[in-house]
Amino acid sequence: MIRQLALRWSPLVAFYEVPLCDAQAHLIAWRHPLHLPTPEHPAGRPYDRPFGRLSFVMEHEGRPAAVVVLAS
Repeated sequence: MIRQLALRWSPLVAFYEVPLCDAQAHLIAWRHPLHLPTPEHPAGRPYDRPFGRLSFVMEHEGRPAAVVVLAS
């Protein structure tokens, strides 16, 4: 019974809208192909597309597991 209550109040997976800089930090840390280091950007290439954008993170048990950036 206690385990069921814990799962009910603490979701295993959650989605949050986050600032682009937070999403970008995860993409660089996870070495996404579009954000790999270059001679110009040794810490990882920033997101530089000229579109409006929204970014979201999916957390699994409180830790980031995926990132989505929507741009149009």
